[in-house]
Amino acid sequence: MKTWIYSIAVILLLVSCAKKDEGYCPATLKLTASNTKPTVGDNLTIFAHDGALIYNWSGPHNYAEQKEDGTDVIKFTNIAINQSGWYYCRVSAPGCNALSDSIYIDVQYQQGTPSCSLVDNTIDGDGLPTLQALGVTKEYSTVWNCMSMYASGSFGYPTYTFLFNSYNGQVEPKDGIYKTVNVPVFNDQQDANAIYLQCQYGGYFFKSKAGQDVYVSHVNGKLRIAFCDVDFAGDNGNGTILNAAFSGQVTEK
Repeated sequence: MKTWIYSIAVILLLVSCAKKDEGYCPATLKLTASNTKPTVGDNLTIFAHDGALIYNWSGPHNYAEQKEDGTDVIKFTNIAINQSGWYYCRVSAPGCNALSDSIYIDVQYQQGTPSCSLVDNTIDGDGLPTLQALGVTKEYSTVWNCMSMYASGSFGYPTYTFLFNSYNGQVEPKDGIYKTVNVPVFNDQQDANAIYLQCQYGGYFFKSKAGQDVYVSHVNGKLRIAFCDVDFAGDNGNGTILNAAFSGQVTEK
């Protein structure tokens, strides 16, 4: 008799729990993240912490995703600066009011220092005269529509141009490690830490090859660009290609 009564009690408890789960409507939605300030290249997870059935996510760089399997997280690998911004989530379940929340993710630039010994306002290139920069000018280039820096010395010496991603707008470049690109025209798929380097010497134009590290910082409020053994490709306009490695450091004057 006691066993029979106990069995009925267990069944009633299970039924009660099942009904509670089926009719459960969350009162709030709170987004959290594995790190709200990840560094470029990190992995990121955003959690919704909810029991809803349908999740509609949206965020920077045209991110949009719907999850209908109850999965309450989204994951990003090798995160980039242009993925910084507000992430939004709207959850819904049958018979429940929709809930929404947002969280701000601020992706940080990688930090570091050049691996070689550098002298300020000096640039060396294979087979080229060493530039002792007499003028280092930072400006917003109306030609390239981007922040730029230009370094020059005495007549007959190489000149150097540095272009920051035009999609960053007319803002001061942030400190951190940038990655070189090989064309001076940027696109919206490139990250904010893209930078183009160019050297002009005589009839040659040397341009940076893609994917190399350049170190950007500020000293007493002045913009500084430094790099070690960055590979350039040169063209004299007649189909003659030269390859050279450049190292240098220039600080805005």
